[in-house]
Amino acid sequence: PGQPPPVLRPDNLVDAEIAERYTRWCKRCRKPKPVLAHHCHVCDRCVTRMDHHCPWMANCIGHFNYRYFFNFMFWLWFGCAYSVCMSVPSDFLYLPKRGSARTGIVFSFVISLAIFFALSCLWGWHVYLVTTGQTTIEFYNNKREKSRSKKRGEKWVNKFDLGAKYNWQEVFDERGKYWWLTWALPRRRPHSMAGVFWPTRFNLEEHLDRVQRQRVNTSKSDRAHKDAGAPNESSTAKEIV
Repeated sequence: PGQPPPVLRPDNLVDAEIAERYTRWCKRCRKPKPVLAHHCHVCDRCVTRMDHHCPWMANCIGHFNYRYFFNFMFWLWFGCAYSVCMSVPSDFLYLPKRGSARTGIVFSFVISLAIFFALSCLWGWHVYLVTTGQTTIEFYNNKREKSRSKKRGEKWVNKFDLGAKYNWQEVFDERGKYWWLTWALPRRRPHSMAGVFWPTRFNLEEHLDRVQRQRVNTSKSDRAHKDAGAPNESSTAKEIV
């Protein structure tokens, strides 16, 4: 899920300002606890951008594994929907009213439909959290802060809500033209951000510029490594001769 480093070292003035304003101290781990990080009492460690502790996975859901948790629910939801759609015509149109085949299909239909409705609630909840730039823990913290601000006659705004598009891009670390599709695809590459410093709506433009420069530098570096590793055609021909 991701753990904060023992020392927070901002790379620029924007991250330094965020660190100074939002960094806390964990009394249990005895080290800095960055923004959106929380201490898990089950795992006994701080987790960056912690969402919750999942007993079914025996692990925390945080910065580095939230994408896989989210996509696991999405594809399971999609598979259940597909199973329900395929079971209906087979059950009511082609199979006899009695028999083991019909019983098995009806059983799979009921199980798939039940899981589909359960996942619709759970996955839909996390779609809302991603769209609004929150985690499960931060949702309740933000709800409490919003209530306090309302009593003081103030309007509370979530600083980490960058808008639906940029919220999805930050959580799933997908950029480019087809980000709306690639977020659901499998990927081995870990999240490019360490999960220590998160952009706010007040420094979004500067953060996007920095991300774009980082992508350009990374592509140039990958191209240079690829060119250096490619064999020279003339030397290869000489060796063959």
